[in-house]
Amino acid sequence: MNNSTKITVIEYLRENFDLDVSDATGLIDSFIESVDDSLDKVSGLLAAQDWESLSRAGHSIKGSAANIGAESLRAAGYKLETGGKQADREQCLTSIAEIKSLINELR
Repeated sequence: MNNSTKITVIEYLRENFDLDVSDATGLIDSFIESVDDSLDKVSGLLAAQDWESLSRAGHSIKGSAANIGAESLRAAGYKLETGGKQADREQCLTSIAEIKSLINELR
């Protein structure tokens, strides 16, 4: 993602939810805060090998990202979800890094 992706997300929210730019930006900021909270927890979940909770965290990120039209983040959340379901540490690590990178680009 990059600034053009943020603009695309804002446009998606404006078109699909009839939000003005300020409200769309506020929703994106809330989304970023929510993902940041999830990311704060996933490292501990990974260390504890709590695959079910990792999968749920990925599912939550995936759904929230889909709701705001952030397709790249939706896909990364899906990868975390499936990595948790498969108890695949490497896929979880890769997905977490991807989510961090994408969320930083959305800021």
